[in-house]
Parts: sequence; C-alpha cells; structure tokens
Amino acid sequence: MALSFSLVVTGVSLEEVTIADVRVSCGRKDVWSDVEAGSLSVRITNTPTGLNGTIVIGKPIKLIANNGSQRWTLFTGRITDIEVSAVAWGEWEHQITAVGPLADLSRLDIGGLWPRENDSQRIIRIIDSVGYDSQLVPTDIYGPDIVAEPVPEEGESPQQSEALGRALDTAQSGGGLLYEDPELGLIGYRPRVSRYQGGLVLWDTSDGAWDDQGGTWAEPDGTDRLKPWTLQADTILLDPFTWEQHIGDLITFVEVVYGSLDIDDRPSVIAGDLTIPVFGEEVDTLLADQADAQALADRIIAARSIPRWGAPETVVRVDFFDPIGLNALFALRPLVPGRPVDIPALPPGSPYPEFHGFLEGWEHRIIGRGGGEWEWEVELWLSDQALTAPMSTWDQIGVWWDLVDQPWTSIEITQPPYSSWETTSGSWDELDDPWQTLLIGG
Repeated sequence: MALSFSLVVTGVSLEEVTIADVRVSCGRKDVWSDVEAGSLSVRITNTPTGLNGTIVIGKPIKLIANNGSQRWTLFTGRITDIEVSAVAWGEWEHQITAVGPLADLSRLDIGGLWPRENDSQRIIRIIDSVGYDSQLVPTDIYGPDIVAEPVPEEGESPQQSEALGRALDTAQSGGGLLYEDPELGLIGYRPRVSRYQGGLVLWDTSDGAWDDQGGTWAEPDGTDRLKPWTLQADTILLDPFTWEQHIGDLITFVEVVYGSLDIDDRPSVIAGDLTIPVFGEEVDTLLADQADAQALADRIIAARSIPRWGAPETVVRVDFFDPIGLNALFALRPLVPGRPVDIPALPPGSPYPEFHGFLEGWEHRIIGRGGGEWEWEVELWLSDQALTAPMSTWDQIGVWWDLVDQPWTSIEITQPPYSSWETTSGSWDELDDPWQTLLIGG
C-alpha cells in the first residue's frame, strides 16, 4: 500500500518537491476553549527556486494524503508565512505556514441593523458577510433566539466588530459549535441540538425498526459527516493514555446575563449553589429570552458542578510498514469537529470502562523518513458527552412511541447506566405521566 502526501497551491500540485515534515491542527483541545483557526506547518526540501513565484502569501493551499486507493484532504487554507533557506549550493528548503478559513473572520469587522434571529441564522449572516459559503450551517434545526443589534444614535453608523468574535459569542450563547471542515475548506456550525442528536437519539425511525436498528442515520444538513464512529482500542497508542481532573473546571454557581443590548443594566438569571461563590462565574450572552438564559445556566451547572474526568488526548499512529494501521487511520475520515466518538474498551483502571463523547479537534504529525516512507500519527482531542450533550426529553425525540412496532419489553433506551423500560401492553400515551421531563441520558 503506497502512502504519499502532496501540496496543492492555487490548484497546482507541487510535484517536484519532497515533503519532509508536517503538522496540521484543527478545532479545539477541550470544551472550555474557543475554536481556533486551523493551521498548517510544512517543510519541503529539494525545492527549485522557481517555486518562489508559486508559493505566495495569501494563496490557497491544500495538503492531501493518498494511500493508493483513497485521497484525503487534511488541510485547506491560505498561506500566511514563507521562509526560504539555502541549505547548500543550489539546494533550497521552504517552510510554509498556512491558516484555515476561520482566520479570515478575525481580520474583518462587520455589523449592521441585524434583527432578532436564532443562532443558526445569525451564524449564516456572519459567514455571508465575510464572503464565505454558509452551506454547512443547517437551516432546518434552530437553537435559541439571539438579540437584535443595538439601534445607533441618529447620525451614527451601526456598531462594527470582529466577525470571529461575533460568531464565537453567538455559538457560546446558543450552545452550538463553530468549526472548520478541512476537507471542504468551509466554516460550519452545529446547533446545540446536534450533540444529543449525534450521540444519543438521532435515528430515523420512519420504518419503526428500532428493534433491529433498521433506521437510517439522519444528519441535520442531509449528509453523513456527523455519523458516529467507533475507535477500536488496538489502534490507539498508549504513550500515555492520561485522564485529568482540575478544580478550575468546577462551576457551582452561575449567573447568565441576557436581553437587549440597548440597555446598560441587562437582566440575568442564576443557577447552582449560592453558598460556594468561590466556584462562581458570570456568563454574558447574546440570548434574547429569559427561558433560554435559564436553560443555559442549568446546563452549565449540570455539566460542571461535579468533578468530571477530562477525556484523554487519544493518539492513533501508523507508519509506512503498517497497512492495518493505515487502513484504521483512513477509516477516521471524515474528521469533523462535533462528530460522536465511541471507544468500546479502555485500559483497566480507567475512570470509565468505555468512552462515549465527541471529537473537538485533532493534530496530524507527519514525518518523512526519506525514500517515500513516512511516519504518521493523529492526536484526537475528545470530550465527554456529559459536558456538552443536553439531556433529552421524550417530547424532543420526534417519534410517536405508540406507532413503533417494538413491544418495549426490557429495551434499554441508551447505554448503561441509563434506564430501561418494561411495559407489557399499551402505548406510551396511555401511561399516566406524559413523560415530558424524563431524561434519557447526558
């Protein structure tokens, strides 16, 4: 199985060069951090001097992996820095740095008389304002409403501010995820609901085939790029496999500010234990409604008021002589932030026997050994689903339980330790409780 890597600049493949080492990052390391623009750092050797006219700051660049049967675009972005070195007479090296499309949002100020709208609509407005394609933002699944922009004083213009900051504030308020898709070179947004749809209950049950998992995977934007995948333990490199807890991650009391930006003293809601203010936090949001602000406060307390183990930075490594590992690595495609991840077996002594969570980001590290041989590892940055996946109620699942053919005898709703139901007859709507507040998991 032949493994190769290639660089494409402004649509032209750089065939003559030798790629020596590469580092590519995308996403964020944990749920506490803002998403950053993806980055590429690549050193190429044996470069002809003529490349000085091809490799130009501001030009689009792609890094592509090829295993002989599949091509995988690991990075799409724009060149920001170039260093050219003469390592010997007539022998040159280029060090190239590039960034992903989110970096463009940090360079542009935008604003206007924007109306009250939901979080997805606001993200689309921001992405469109900087000239990017917003096709990765779903238009049929919405989160909470975001406040209208303040009306300027007479004779003044609407407030302008950095597009990236506006997008991140909107995502934080809505509980969603702003991200880059390195294969498509686009900016996307996953509303908060995509977390529980991704990991817990997004089965299309139109055929009623819950008993044999016969439903098809339903993706909010009509694609399969968030379909969960399972990472087998034998593909993970244990060097080391580390779990962490930090007292700084605890929040036992939170105040969430919401409402119109036109007033100085904006209202707020609270949640948590007022007797432990040392672990308190104020969250300033763009949320329009009190109910959404309270829901956000409650989610923060539910996720962060007790110590939780931080998911390990999981490393998958292959080299040129490892076709099984190479197949496993290509099976990670597509790497997309927010994708659900399951690890069915963890080393004995781990906080959990198995892992269920989400991919927040990753880093590729590729080293050329010479002669067309490579060492390649991918470090995956994962988060526990309990930190970000909202807990679902029966009325949110979107299926009439009494229309499903399954008799629901000892059927587990989700993985242990969550509940299972034992009903001998009747349909869900015949039970005394409307099940509006029963939690599936989270």
